[in-house]
Amino acid sequence: MIRFILTTAILFAAVPTVQAGGSHKNGYGHAPDNRLRSRPVGHPGEMADVKETSNIIMTETDEGDVVFEPDRLSFRAGTTVRFVIRNFGSLRHEFYLDSHLGVLEHKAEMEQNPSSMHKEPNLVHIDPGKRNEIVWTFTTSGEFEFACLIPGHYEDGMSGRIKIFDSSG
Repeated sequence: MIRFILTTAILFAAVPTVQAGGSHKNGYGHAPDNRLRSRPVGHPGEMADVKETSNIIMTETDEGDVVFEPDRLSFRAGTTVRFVIRNFGSLRHEFYLDSHLGVLEHKAEMEQNPSSMHKEPNLVHIDPGKRNEIVWTFTTSGEFEFACLIPGHYEDGMSGRIKIFDSSG
């Protein structure tokens, strides 16, 4: 019996702890259920609740611009959206979704630590030729932003706007 208890204790001690989310000051990722830490832009959604899918391409133009296509989206408050993001460019990019202030905060953090690989429910990093997804529920109306905050990309135009309309109208 003692051998069983010790073996079980060793096995549980060896299992790595996984913590959802990250370490940004914006409030995401610090609660077991990220929806408890909702912000104006919303919270992580559930695939079963998806009402719309938005395909987004990241790329570089012949002129050297880094862009999202499309760079303007709109949804109704309460909508759960599946963002399918593909990197057709030759550079690594990220898709970060937040309020304008949240984007600026993340941008400042990326400038201080450009090689950082943050883990946030509203963020994906995508290597060239790859794809990733975010499922997101927009909870309030307003204007929000998505951006690539790898140093220099935002300044070169890699951002987009999301308009969330009141669900009643």
